[in-house]
Amino acid sequence: MSQTEVQLIKDLAVVTGDIADQAVTLDKLPHGTSSNDGKFLRANNGADPTFETVDTSTIPVTDESSDTTCFPIFVTAATGDLAPKSGSNLTFNSSTGALGATSFAGPATQVTVADESADTTCFPLFATAATGNLEPKSGSNLTFNSSTGALFATILGGAADNITGIPAKLTGEDLTGLGNVEINANLTARKISVTDDGSPSPLLSVMSDDGGPWAVQWGNSTAANDVNFGVMNYVDNTGDAYSYITGNAAYKNWTYATNNGSTTNILMKFNSDRSVALYYQNGINLETTSYGISVGGSAGDISANSGIEISNAATTEIRLKNTSGGSAVTDGFAIQKWNNGKVYLYDYDDFDIVIGTDNTSRWEFTGADGHFVPVTNDNVNIGSSSKRVKNIFTMDLNLSNKGSQNSVDQTWGDYTIQEGHEDLFLINHRTGKKFKFNLTEVG
Repeated sequence: MSQTEVQLIKDLAVVTGDIADQAVTLDKLPHGTSSNDGKFLRANNGADPTFETVDTSTIPVTDESSDTTCFPIFVTAATGDLAPKSGSNLTFNSSTGALGATSFAGPATQVTVADESADTTCFPLFATAATGNLEPKSGSNLTFNSSTGALFATILGGAADNITGIPAKLTGEDLTGLGNVEINANLTARKISVTDDGSPSPLLSVMSDDGGPWAVQWGNSTAANDVNFGVMNYVDNTGDAYSYITGNAAYKNWTYATNNGSTTNILMKFNSDRSVALYYQNGINLETTSYGISVGGSAGDISANSGIEISNAATTEIRLKNTSGGSAVTDGFAIQKWNNGKVYLYDYDDFDIVIGTDNTSRWEFTGADGHFVPVTNDNVNIGSSSKRVKNIFTMDLNLSNKGSQNSVDQTWGDYTIQEGHEDLFLINHRTGKKFKFNLTEVG
């Protein structure tokens, strides 16, 4: 029998026939009362069907944690009877819990964060304004080492008073990679260590405008805790360099020394009396004085207003050398005050010693034989008509006016006077003749 057929019992006989369209009206079907409005007829597994209310505000769900590509269901309004929808631009990975969308909009006042203390290179996020719906950004010039806690930036700015919690000691690792660090404030530190990175630029560069303020000051808080005292250095606007040591109402000593790890040797000292001393193995070798220079380490005095004093030794000497001679103790020209009390002018090389005046050489001691001779023939005198030599002590007396002439017969001669036991002899070197002086005994 088809669905359109029906069996009827009429007059004790079963009659089969088709039900005409629209032949069964609603009032012929049991459909409950008005209290069943909005309900659905439910089959009860062979029992009489009943009208039931279906709760469409909830749907049964099950856990799904393996599909990598899922599509969340959404509707097009906040309330109402709406069709569920999905979109390819909104996905969900149920395996990882990641929600994906082509873009995210709306304010996000909170995000879930987790501790991360291993990555050495991280990039902090920032926005381009203080408030508003803004895109988070990062920059390669602002990094964070989550392993060490070091924050790096190419430039640190702002008021130094607002930076707090800085540890007592900043290690080299804390500052690595900062590049140029600009500090527009007073920097107070217990210790600063600078290591060469191999670049040709200066390790420490300090630029000041002339002498105010000082470029660099070195001081001691115990001696004078004041910005006006200590060692101060600067370069003025013309490029000239200055270095000062300033005391509190007093001049101070300034010492340069060297040390091999256990022993200190002074090299140079600027004394509080404004003299300067040069040292050799802690002994003064040269010192400036009120009159000039003192050599030897025991400054005394001299009769001149300005000069050089050499003292504090059994023998003192000025030794002059050049490339014409050697560099040994047996080379050069010396002016000596010896331990026997004598003064020596000594040329250790085989060279003449020349004495000159008015930018002209006058006399010389010949280097080979030590003779004292005029540099130019017939040019200089010994004594004068008003300043005569007291005595001349000589052996033979050689007389010659060769190259000139006498005032009597206008000739020249060449003679030698020699001494005999009883006589004086005259030898004429031009003629070879020899004469004897006629001497008359008077006593």
